[in-house]
Amino acid sequence: MSQEQYDAEFEAYWRSRFGGKLNPSLLDLKHLNYLDLSFNNFSASPIPSFLGSMKSLTSLNLSNAGFVGVIPHQLGNLSNLLYLDISGNQFENTLIPSWIFGLRNLVSLYLSENYFQGPIPVGLQNMTSLRHLDLSRNNFNSSIPNWLYSFSRLEFLNLGSNNLQGTISSAIGNLTSAISIDLSYNQLGGKLPRSLGNLCNLREIIVSYNKWSQEISEILESLSGCVSNRLEILDLSYSQLHGHLMDELGVFKNLVKLYFQSNSISGPIPVSFGNLSSLTNLDFSNNQFSGTLPQNLGQLKNLVELSFS
Repeated sequence: MSQEQYDAEFEAYWRSRFGGKLNPSLLDLKHLNYLDLSFNNFSASPIPSFLGSMKSLTSLNLSNAGFVGVIPHQLGNLSNLLYLDISGNQFENTLIPSWIFGLRNLVSLYLSENYFQGPIPVGLQNMTSLRHLDLSRNNFNSSIPNWLYSFSRLEFLNLGSNNLQGTISSAIGNLTSAISIDLSYNQLGGKLPRSLGNLCNLREIIVSYNKWSQEISEILESLSGCVSNRLEILDLSYSQLHGHLMDELGVFKNLVKLYFQSNSISGPIPVSFGNLSSLTNLDFSNNQFSGTLPQNLGQLKNLVELSFS
C-alpha cells in the first residue's frame, strides 16, 4: 500500500468515527449481548452509567473510544459479561475499580493503557476463569504477585510496559494453558525460571527490555523442554544477556520470529541456526558475534527481515 493510499484510508476511518454522547435508547435493545463501541470519538464524555442496565451483555468493548471521567460502578452489574475491554481511554481512576473483581464470569479482561498505578491489585486473584488478561501500558510498580501464577486457565498474559520489579517465580510453570506471555518493558531481573520450558502450549515469550543479566546458553537450555516444540516468537532483546550461542538454538524448529538484538552475546553463530527453517524475522544486531555467517543461512527461505549490524 502506498503512503497516499494509507493516508486516504486513515482519513476515511477518522471521518467515520462516532462522537457525541451515547443515547439511552440503547436500553431498548433488550436482547443485545454484544456491544462494540471501540475506536470512536466520545471525547469529553464519560462512559454512560446506563450501560450497567444492559444485563444481557456478554461482550462489551469500549476501548480507544476517547472516554474520560470516572469508570461507572454500574458496569459491575453486568454479571453475564465474558469479555470486557476498556483499554486506551482517559479515565480519572488511578486504580482498577473494585467492582471489576466481582465479574467472576469474565474470560477476557483488557485494561491496557489506562495509567492505573500501584501494585497489581489482589482483588484480581479470585478471577480464576480468565483466559486473557492484559494489564499492559500502565504504571504498576510491584513484583508479579504469586497468586497470578495459579491461573491455570490463562492463555494470554500481557504485563508489558509497566514498572514491575523483582524476579519471576518458578511457579510460572503452573500456567500450563499459557499460549503467550509478554513481560517486556519492565524492571524485572534475576534469571528466567527453568519451569518456563515446561509450558508445552506456549507459542510466544516476549521478555525484552528487562535486566536478566544471564547467559544466553543457559536460557536456551532451560527452554529446550516441551516449550521448544511450539514456540514461534522469542524476544530477548535489550536484556543484558551475555555468553555464547550453543547448539540449543537448533531445537526451536517452529520459531518464526527471533529477537536477540542489543545484548552482549559473543562468539560464533552455531551451524544449528540453519535448522530454523520457519524463521521470517531475525535480529541479532548490536551484539559481539565473531567469525563468519553459517553457510546454511541460505536454507532459511522464509526470511523477510534479517539484521546482523
